[in-house]
Amino acid sequence: MPIKMKRRASTRLSRFFAAVRDHGSPDSLSDTRCTGSTTTLLAGGCIWLLVMAGTAGAETPAAGAGMGAAQETVVFRDDFTGTTLRPEWQLLNEDADRWTFIDNDYLLFITTSTGQGRKNTLRYEEDLPENYAIVLKVVHPPASGDQDLQLEVWRDGKNGLVLWWTGSGAIGFDKHLRGERNRIEADTGRIARDKPLYLRLKKQGIEYTASWSLDGTSWSNVGTHLFLNLNGREPSFSTANFRYSPPEVGVRFDFVEIRRLP
Repeated sequence: MPIKMKRRASTRLSRFFAAVRDHGSPDSLSDTRCTGSTTTLLAGGCIWLLVMAGTAGAETPAAGAGMGAAQETVVFRDDFTGTTLRPEWQLLNEDADRWTFIDNDYLLFITTSTGQGRKNTLRYEEDLPENYAIVLKVVHPPASGDQDLQLEVWRDGKNGLVLWWTGSGAIGFDKHLRGERNRIEADTGRIARDKPLYLRLKKQGIEYTASWSLDGTSWSNVGTHLFLNLNGREPSFSTANFRYSPPEVGVRFDFVEIRRLP
């Protein structure tokens, strides 16, 4: 009995897809084809509707993800609207006189001297996916070679990764293992103050790849580090001055996005 049922179902599907081939999508089939004696097409039509209903609630892929490629899923995004930080964030070494929300669209950090430690480091407190990409968009980036941006993931005080960029256009990716540093360096060229800068840190297994972009679509790799047991949580970002008394600059952070990678 089960064998006959499988054969009947297969026959119904074959007739249904033949009808789709000859007449177009099920929407284009006349109503008479799915009523009365046309039970086979009705069964096929029901199967079609179930398939379509199953895809309607699927997760939305990240912007720029192609339909033919494995999809990335956005698990967290903050566009820094409003007047308070979201509960996922913790602000470390806060200097209340040097950060604020502006234009209901940006988080403003005013650079400070590293002689006082890195002020206003914003750290994400939630768990990261097993494989992920962290994307940071900055408008009005630092203008001087004495000023930098950093996107970091640490296991502890001696083991971690730092993606950094300076106003002179130098960019680097540092691996800290047991307190020793391994550095990869590149160059973006100077970026005008009215142009955005995107930084991205991707994890796939034990490979961590840093890259940068001017439009969020075309990316240039800085390099890749292998980290066997980073198990990094709580990524953070900040901006600072290298010297004690360089000109201050207001750096505007547009958004941070965390994506789950397949």
